[in-house]
Amino acid sequence: MRSFIGLDLPSTIKIGIDQWREKELPKFVKPVSPANFHITLAFLGNIEPRDQEGIESKLEDFTHKRCSITLNSLGFWAKPKILFLGSTQPHKGLTELARSVTSRCRQAGVPVEQRDYVPHVTIVRGVKNNPPCALIKPEFEISFDRFHLFESVSTKGGIQYQIRRTWTL
Repeated sequence: MRSFIGLDLPSTIKIGIDQWREKELPKFVKPVSPANFHITLAFLGNIEPRDQEGIESKLEDFTHKRCSITLNSLGFWAKPKILFLGSTQPHKGLTELARSVTSRCRQAGVPVEQRDYVPHVTIVRGVKNNPPCALIKPEFEISFDRFHLFESVSTKGGIQYQIRRTWTL
């Protein structure tokens, strides 16, 4: 199963981000469904059931303090062609959480790619150029008290991220 470990956003925040995107940005061909808004902690790729069991075992006794982030900036990455919401503020707690989760996944034998961690919420895919700045900046404060193992499932209506396991912070 194609999967990742991440943070689900509260429904009110997903709706708020979607409304902000609709108001402040031009129309795009591939907007991400609000149901799929999330923050990835560790991208796992395609894993086997034994990999999932190993990850669950390594995270069973995992403890970490709750964390938060303020999404207050719009960003664009040309290589993956995505538009995202990020933060201009330090996010030490989230970075530590991602590092710890990634380490546990590697201990379970799942190779997680190594790159600088930049917490973000992808809001549009397939963006060719950086759009003009929004007149009203985003400002979404989010606190997290749990994280999840998500499976990326292809459906007729598009990709859906389904929660397969949850751990509390």
